[in-house]
Amino acid sequence: MSSVMDYLRAAPLPHLTTIKTMALGLGIDVWLSEASALLRPLLAAAAGWVVLLCQADALCRYHEYLRLRRMLERYGFRPRILTPMLGSRCQRDAALLAARKTGHLEAAWDMLRSRGYRAYHLIPDSIRQDPRTLLRPAFWRMTLLPRQRRRG
Repeated sequence: MSSVMDYLRAAPLPHLTTIKTMALGLGIDVWLSEASALLRPLLAAAAGWVVLLCQADALCRYHEYLRLRRMLERYGFRPRILTPMLGSRCQRDAALLAARKTGHLEAAWDMLRSRGYRAYHLIPDSIRQDPRTLLRPAFWRMTLLPRQRRRG
């Protein structure tokens, strides 16, 4: 049960987006019940893709949480462990959960605050700097296929 709750807490935004997308899709589907037969499958496909992407993102954040938790347990709190996770709200959520589970939550919050991050910063830094980033395959590769960075 604890791992399910950790999975939900590691990435709250993708899970909330999944729920909202499903609710919106169902609401529009009911509204379109007598309307076009073409719009309903398109709506279902679009909602399905959004849900799939959100859950893929949530799974990646959960794996990052597990990796960060192991690192914080092994090495203790070090800012350079969390620094690569500062780029997006979802990654910060996973890092904060790992810090909370290992007893380093206050130090992690202090680090985030000192770098100017607040709870209302939802949009990833790379998209804020250049919105076209969403169209680049490298962005999606880094978002959905996180892996350990190798040195050297």
